[in-house]
Amino acid sequence: MLSPFRVVIAFLAISVLSFLCIPRLRVNLLPEEQGNTLVVRYLLPSSSPEQVEQEVTSLLENAFSQLRNLKAITSYSSYNSGRVALEFSHGENIAYRRFEVVTILRQLRTALPSSMPFPEVGLNSESSSRISAPVLLYAFNGPQSSYKIKYLAEEIFRKGISAMPGVSEVNVSGTKGRQLKVDYDLEKLAAYHLQEADIKKKLVEVSKSTYPGSVTVDGKRSLFLTIEKPRLTTEFISDLNITGTGNSKGVRLRQLANVYIEERKPVEYFRVNGINAVTISVFLQSKENVIIRSEQIRNEIEKLRSEMPQGYGLSLVHDESVFLKKEISKNYKRTAIAILVLTIFIFIAYRNWRHIATLLLSLFVNLSLTVILAWYFNIIVHLYTLAGLAISFGIMIDHAIIMLDYYHQYKNRKVFMALLGATMTTIGSLLLIFLLPAAERKEFSDFSLVIIMALSSSLLTNLWFTVGMHNLLFRDGSRLPIAIGFHKKRRVFIFFNRYRSVISYIAGYRKVFVAVIILAFGIPLFLLPAKIEGMNWYNKSIGSEVYQLKLAPVLNKWLGGTFWLFKINSYEKGNYRNIERTKIFVTAELPVGNSLEQMNSLFSELENFIISFKGIDKYITRVESGQSAQIEITFRPNYDDDSYPLLIKSKLTSRVLDWSGASWAITGVGEGFSSGVTDEAPSYRIQMTGYNYDELERQARQLEKILLENRRIKNVNPDEKINYADRKGQQYVLNFNTGLPGIRSKSPQALFAGLLPFSEQQLAVSNLSIGEEAVPVMVSEKSASSFSKWDVLHGRIKSGQMNIDLKGAATIELEQTAGTIYKSDRQYVKIVSFEYNGTSSFASDLMEKKIDQMKKSMPAGYGIEIRETDWGVRRNNEKYSLGFYLLMINFVICALLFENLIQPIYIIACIPISFIGLFLVFYISGFPFDQGGYAAFIMLGGLVTNAGIFIVNDIKNITGNKNNQKMIKAVLNRSRTIILTTIASICGLVPFLIDGPSEVFWFSMAVGTCGGLIFSFFAVFVFLPACLWKRASHTL
Repeated sequence: MLSPFRVVIAFLAISVLSFLCIPRLRVNLLPEEQGNTLVVRYLLPSSSPEQVEQEVTSLLENAFSQLRNLKAITSYSSYNSGRVALEFSHGENIAYRRFEVVTILRQLRTALPSSMPFPEVGLNSESSSRISAPVLLYAFNGPQSSYKIKYLAEEIFRKGISAMPGVSEVNVSGTKGRQLKVDYDLEKLAAYHLQEADIKKKLVEVSKSTYPGSVTVDGKRSLFLTIEKPRLTTEFISDLNITGTGNSKGVRLRQLANVYIEERKPVEYFRVNGINAVTISVFLQSKENVIIRSEQIRNEIEKLRSEMPQGYGLSLVHDESVFLKKEISKNYKRTAIAILVLTIFIFIAYRNWRHIATLLLSLFVNLSLTVILAWYFNIIVHLYTLAGLAISFGIMIDHAIIMLDYYHQYKNRKVFMALLGATMTTIGSLLLIFLLPAAERKEFSDFSLVIIMALSSSLLTNLWFTVGMHNLLFRDGSRLPIAIGFHKKRRVFIFFNRYRSVISYIAGYRKVFVAVIILAFGIPLFLLPAKIEGMNWYNKSIGSEVYQLKLAPVLNKWLGGTFWLFKINSYEKGNYRNIERTKIFVTAELPVGNSLEQMNSLFSELENFIISFKGIDKYITRVESGQSAQIEITFRPNYDDDSYPLLIKSKLTSRVLDWSGASWAITGVGEGFSSGVTDEAPSYRIQMTGYNYDELERQARQLEKILLENRRIKNVNPDEKINYADRKGQQYVLNFNTGLPGIRSKSPQALFAGLLPFSEQQLAVSNLSIGEEAVPVMVSEKSASSFSKWDVLHGRIKSGQMNIDLKGAATIELEQTAGTIYKSDRQYVKIVSFEYNGTSSFASDLMEKKIDQMKKSMPAGYGIEIRETDWGVRRNNEKYSLGFYLLMINFVICALLFENLIQPIYIIACIPISFIGLFLVFYISGFPFDQGGYAAFIMLGGLVTNAGIFIVNDIKNITGNKNNQKMIKAVLNRSRTIILTTIASICGLVPFLIDGPSEVFWFSMAVGTCGGLIFSFFAVFVFLPACLWKRASHTL
C-alpha cells in the first residue's frame, strides 16, 4: 500500500504538469459554432427576389444537390441578397463539406453574375446572423481612388499575413474597381436597323479566345492553333464593327455609343468614424488561440506599415482579443476574490492551519487535474467554461470538507459512497444540458463538461490526496475544533430536544404540511396545452372555451404559486443576452424607390451628429442599399457604463425623430426604440409547396378566397413571411389598359420588352482585359440613369415596328410583398396567414376542412399543411420537461445507492423546494433572467440532493434501535458540514455579484443559485426530517 507521503508527492507532481498544459489550451470569447448545417450567403446588388432566385439561388441549389449525405436544402432569395442552407447527416465532417462547397462555388464563378461578390460560407447559427467574425478588422485609406487603395492593401497586407501560421483567410473589401461603360443611343440603333443584342453579341465575341484549327508538327504531334486576342483599349472597342440581321454591312460602335472606363458605382458604403475606407479582415483557423495569434498578426502588420506610401493611413477597427482579455482578466479577479473569500471562510470555520492547508491544496490539485483533462479532451476555454470552472471551486471545497470532516471523525472512507452518489446526481443534472436545443446547448455544453471534469477529478483527489494530507498533518491526533454553540453538552441536549419536538409536531400534520409546500411551489396547470390531437375528452374539457377564457386565469393565479409568479414576471420577460461590449445599433429603412446615395446622405448627417460626443470610441456605418443602413456605436472604456450609453441613446432618439421619412430602430441598451410599424405574428398559418412559383401563387390566392368564405376569418395574407426577422418588401406593379387601340394587340411581355432598354443594367455582358485589369462590360441606353416613373406613364416606347404612346395607357401601383422567395428541398414555399375570431380548437378544425377542400383541386406535385405557430411555447415546455428528467435521474441514482424506493422520493423533493427560493429571488428583486438562470436550475438540481444523500447515508451507518432518534442525530451531526458546504458554495458565487445585474450570464446564475441554496436549508432541515419521521421505524 502506498504511504501518504508518496500519494501526496505523486498528486503534487502531476498537478505541476498542468502549468505546461495552460499555454496549449484553446482560448476564445464564445463557444464555437457546432452543427451539421452550412449556410452560403451572397449579395446581388440592385436585384429583386425573382432575379436573385433565377440567376443565383437556383444555380447553386442544382450544383449543391450532388453533394453526398445531404439531408435538406433550404433557400431564401430576397432583395439584393440570398441564402442557401445545406443540412448534412449527423456526424459528417463539416470542415471537409465546407471545402467541397467552396470548390463548387469557385467552379461556378464564371456562371454567376459578375456584379456578385464571392459568397460567404459558414456554419448555421440561430443566435447570431454572422457567419464567422474576423479576429482583426483594419481600415485602410489613402488619397487615391478606391480600387488603387484596394490594390495596395492586397499587395502589402494580404500577401504579408496570409502565409502566417493560424491564419485561414484575409479579405480585402470596400471597393468594386472599374468598369467599361457602353452608353448607346436607341434612336441611332433604330436608324441603322440594329438592336442592343447586336452590340452585346460583338462584345462577347471579343472577350472569347478563337481556335481556328490545328497543325501537325514533324508528322507526329498535333498542336491546336489559338489566335491571340488583340490588346484591348477603349479606342479598339470603339472601332468595333457592329452588324445585325437588319444591317449586314455594319457600323462602327463609336457612331452608336460612347465607350469609356469609369469607377463602378458603389453597391454599399462602409465607413469607420465617418471615413470611407477599404477594410482588411483577418480570420483565424478554428483551433487557434485567439489572444496569442492576434498579437502576432498585429505585430506583423505594424512591421508592414513601413511599406505604405506617403499619405496612406491604417487604423485598427476591431480586435476580438481585446474584449476577450478584458473578460479573462475580470474572471482572474473573480477567481482571486473567490479563493480569498473561501480561505477566510475556512479560517473562520476551522481556525487551524492544517485544515486550511489541506483544503486549499486539495483545491489546487483538483483544479490542476481539471486543466489537464480540459487540455486532453480539447475543451475550448471561453466565458462559459470559465463560469463552470468558477462554480466548481465551491463544489470542490464542498467535497473536500465532507471527506475531511468524516475521515477526521471516523478514520474511514465510508462516506465515499455517499460522495459518489452526490457527485453522480450533479453530473446527471449537468448531462441534461445535452437535451436542450442545439442553439442553447452550444453555450452550455463546455460549461457542463468542465464541471463534470472537476467533479470527477474531485472524487480521485478526495479519496487519495485529501486523506493523504490528513494522515501527514494530523499524526498527533488533533481533533476538529467544535463549532460555536456546541461547547456544552447541556446546550446540545436542549437544542436536540427542541428540534426533535418541532419535527415531531410538523410530522403530525404531514399531509397539510406537504400540501402547503405544493401550493407554495405551484401546480403548473398553465403548462397544459390548449389542444391535444386525437383526445376529444381533453379538448372538450381543458381545451374548451369556458376553461381557457374563464377558469384558467383564476386557477393559474391561485394554484400557480411561486412558479406562476416567476413565469409571468421573470421568465417570460427574460431573454437571451449577448456577452459583448456595450453597443448601440441605429438602423434605418426607407421606402422602395430611394437610392443608395439618398440613404448615404441621411447617414452622413447622422455621423456629423455623432462625432460631437467625446465618449464614443468608434462608429461603424454600413449603408447596404437605398432601403436599409445601420450604424454600430461603441464607447471608450470609461464611458461604457449604463448611464452614458443611455444618454447617447436618448439624444439619438430625439435626433432621428426629425427625419420622419425613414423608419428608425435604436437598440443595444435600455428598451428598444422603433418609429416604424411593428409586424405582429399572425395566429394561424398554412404552408403550401410546389415546383412552379407562379402556379403556387395562384393556388395561394385560391386558398385566400376559400378562407374568406367563413365570416369569422379576417386579415388573410397569401404572401406571409416565414421568418419574422425578414423585412416585408415593396414593388411597383405596371398595369396596361388592354382596351386601348395599339395596346389591345400587344401582349404584356411585348410591351414590357419595350421598356427594358431604359432600365439600368446591373449585370455585366462580359469581362474584358484592358491593360492589366479585368473589367466588367456594362451596356445600357444613354438615358437609362434618368428614366423615371413619369417617363413610363407619359413617354413613348417601341414595340416591334410600332411606337406606342403610354400616356393614359398604363398605371403604376405600389404593392407590399413578402420580400423573400422561400424554397425547401428545391420546392417553392408560400405561407397563407389569417386571424380567426374564436377558440383555437375551432380554428384548427376549420383549417383541416379548408385544407381537405383545397387538396381536391390542387395539381399533382403540390402540397398543403398546417404550419404550427406555437414553436416558442413548445420550446419552453421542452425546457420545463427537463425538470422531470432531472428528478428521475436523481431518483434512480439515490434508489441504487440506498436500495430503497421511498427515501429517494423525499430526497429529490428537496429540489423543487429549493426552486421556490430561485423563483422568489427573481420575482421580488426584478433582476434579469437570462441564460445564466438555466445554469442555476441545473446547478441546484445537483447540489441540493447532496445534503439529503449524506443525511440518509449517516442514518444507515448510525447504530441503534430508535429510528427517529437516529434520524435527528444524523441531521444534527451532519448539519455543521451541510451549513459549511452550502456557505462555501455561496461564497464561491459572491464575486459574480460584484458587477451587478448588467453582467450577462454570471449575475443571474449567481443570484438564482444563491437563492435556491438558502431556501434549501428549509428543505434539508425541516421538510426532509418531517418526511422521514416515523416512517424510519418501518423502512430504515
